Amino acid sequence: MDTKGDPEREFMLMREFMAEHRISWTVVFTEEPVFNPRYAVVGIPHVTIVDAEGRVRHNAINPHRTGADQIIRWLDELLLEAGADVPAPADGR
Repeated sequence: MDTKGDPEREFMLMREFMAEHRISWTVVFTEEPVFNPRYAVVGIPHVTIVDAEGRVRHNAINPHRTGADQIIRWLDELLLEAGADVPAPADGR
């Protein structure tokens, strides 16, 4: 879907997409090129995990290659480090 030159439409579509897919994390927009080697962005999707202190702990993650189980382990570890509760697995394990 082309939203070039219409950032308000892009923001509106992203809000709808986030609601539909129950995305609760921050989504960032930039005017810089998406594939920016300065931030190690070399493809999409691109996930960066930041800890409670604001430090980048995992970067350049492609969830299709890394896998949800590994990402969940990293997030659980960071939640424990921060003294937060770790949610029960969605599958009931």
